[in-house]
Amino acid sequence: ADAADEDAPVIPEPEPFDPELGVQIMILDRVEDCSVRVADGDIIQIRHNGFYDNQQIDSDGQSLKQQIDSDGGKPLRLQIGARNVLEGMERGMLGQCLGETRIITIPPELGFDHPEMNFKNKPVPDGSTVAYKIKVVDIAPRPGSLSFALAPVREVLEANIITITLIVIMAGIWYLFNSQAEAAEKKKRRKSAVNTIKRAQKKGKKSD
Repeated sequence: ADAADEDAPVIPEPEPFDPELGVQIMILDRVEDCSVRVADGDIIQIRHNGFYDNQQIDSDGQSLKQQIDSDGGKPLRLQIGARNVLEGMERGMLGQCLGETRIITIPPELGFDHPEMNFKNKPVPDGSTVAYKIKVVDIAPRPGSLSFALAPVREVLEANIITITLIVIMAGIWYLFNSQAEAAEKKKRRKSAVNTIKRAQKKGKKSD
């Protein structure tokens, strides 16, 4: 029984529900480096699959429910905020790390029953909750944003990280060496000044 329990898949706990966000997020695959996150206006590429509700999704994100959407094996390119996809998908991807996989559970009003989006052929009945398994595979910052302005700098840093690391190390060694040399020089000058004062005092005593 213990061995069976150890082999059983571990289903991640959903993230705390944010009423303002309006969707439920479950993070399947976290990444160690989360320095790049999805922000409003970013142009991103995702791999995704959509399912009719998420009541039976295992730890790998596979649903036993009806699949209603797929990327067809190719990443989907979209801009956050442009409403190229369901609003619930956009909301659920905000803050998602590059390389991270999430399951986003979307209520009807942020999904296929959205009042501002007219779907000619909805893949689900009215009032349906849907779930999307989404992996962010690329993020291009919004033009005009600080992230966009800093992107070239980040690319240069990433491409030359070894060289930059060596320069930093050498600079640290140079600073340490010069600091020690300067300290030794100051000590030498202080000693010389003290000796000069002592010699002057000795001459004064002889004159007396």
